[in-house]
Amino acid sequence: MSERPRVTIRFVIRVATLFAGMAFVSALGLQHTDHIPALVVLAPGYAVQSWLFVRDLALGGLGYRLTMIGVSALFWTLLLFGSWRGLVCVARKLKRLDKRAADRAV
Repeated sequence: MSERPRVTIRFVIRVATLFAGMAFVSALGLQHTDHIPALVVLAPGYAVQSWLFVRDLALGGLGYRLTMIGVSALFWTLLLFGSWRGLVCVARKLKRLDKRAADRAV
């Protein structure tokens, strides 16, 4: 039976730092929506805000800004961290396979 992965303090700090960084980038992008990279960063927030508008639940003012920043930061944090973890798992698996091949050759 395999062990469940443990959530370590280092993991929590990394994710929180990445989320804070992406929230800063999203907040900065919200002030500069006339640039294409800012729109790309804010796209997830726009999608959620448009869905809220269609459902007649759209937020205005501060709620609009918090939705745009929070959703965009969460989306990019999960995407970047998930991709990074996936690459780490693939690299470990390749390293293990390479080690097995080297052991067989000897």
